[in-house]
Amino acid sequence: MDASGIRRETTTVFYEIQSQNTHRPRSRHLRKCNGRYEYTVDTEISSSICNPCSNPTVHRRVQDGQDAGLQDGHSARLQWETASNFFLRAVTLQRTNDDAINVAQQLAERGITLTSLTKDAWFIGSSAEQRLKEKIERIGKPLKDWDVNIYYGIKTGLNEAFIISTEKRNEILANCKDEAERQRTEAIIKPVLRGRDIKRYYYEWAGLWVIVIPAGWTNTNRGKEDAERYILKKFSSLMKHLKTYEDKAKKRDDQGDYWWELRHCAYYPEFEKEKVVWKALSLEPSFTIVPPGIFNNDKANLLTSANNDIKYLCALMNSKMFQFYFSLIGIDMGEGFEYKIQFVENIPLPPITPTNKHIAKHIESLVDKILTAKKQDKTTDTSSLEREIDHLVYKLYDLSEHEIRIIEK
Repeated sequence: MDASGIRRETTTVFYEIQSQNTHRPRSRHLRKCNGRYEYTVDTEISSSICNPCSNPTVHRRVQDGQDAGLQDGHSARLQWETASNFFLRAVTLQRTNDDAINVAQQLAERGITLTSLTKDAWFIGSSAEQRLKEKIERIGKPLKDWDVNIYYGIKTGLNEAFIISTEKRNEILANCKDEAERQRTEAIIKPVLRGRDIKRYYYEWAGLWVIVIPAGWTNTNRGKEDAERYILKKFSSLMKHLKTYEDKAKKRDDQGDYWWELRHCAYYPEFEKEKVVWKALSLEPSFTIVPPGIFNNDKANLLTSANNDIKYLCALMNSKMFQFYFSLIGIDMGEGFEYKIQFVENIPLPPITPTNKHIAKHIESLVDKILTAKKQDKTTDTSSLEREIDHLVYKLYDLSEHEIRIIEK
């Protein structure tokens, strides 16, 4: 729903095959086949158009939240032997409220002929957008090729047991039998952020904590002692709380060697580092920096870096350029983009070099100002600082005024 209160829905479809030779197809059909949509072309030359060994399948992306049996992702694939004789047009269908969609009209008015067709993914956009995309890819380096680690947030399998309020945490600590147990217990109860707590350049902690006994912890520490007897001895107060959820905890898939442990996960130590964190679904890029020791649940993702470039990366990921490129490859869910790791890690970002280091330092200084302002008052308007970062990012990609207008349109 937009600012005027009108509900608008969009769905990208790959809709029409057109022939560039004299043998125009007599009919074209888009039909569902094994959960996908495929074209069948009724013409005397159809055998030369379509590879008989594989269906000429078109994937489309749904943006209105409806399943419609469509494949995950946004790429289209169409296989044919005489590809040079045919081309494919695409259109993003738009619906206002519950009005009927006139596909033919929208295709005629806003349809785009796809020219950059590869065996991987097809880009839908104007030639100018295609050139800009290629320039971004030429200057930037995919995030996955940086010296970074990107992970999903923590999964407990039973949040009602393992994610607790500050009040419950204080109660558990107060009931520990001695100071040694209290210290042990305090060390494994970590502050945790949910996806909804993550904002743009700040976060709002809701006073929640996650109980983190990793898979393997009990067996590593118990020696020859019985596992349950050992855990009850070490964490008597904590286990009194967890025991009330024992039956449910034993039935969950996400558990460790014992029901009181969390699932096997090699990257628990990454939560103890400074990191960039973002929520999985957002209307705009909403990346922030989270200090060491704060965990986040599986409705948010995290990035850690071996280099001292967290602030630089956070700024790039919050930039208009990042949002533009992500819109080309990501999934628009209608109510925002789904910032999946598989898409985020493929965004080409400009590495810091001796020639652009001064720009990177300037960007980091602006991030410091934004973080300080948001920490003091989360409602502070930092748009001017963010705008300044956007212009510096444009310099990193050496964008022209025309290219900047494409991004900001």
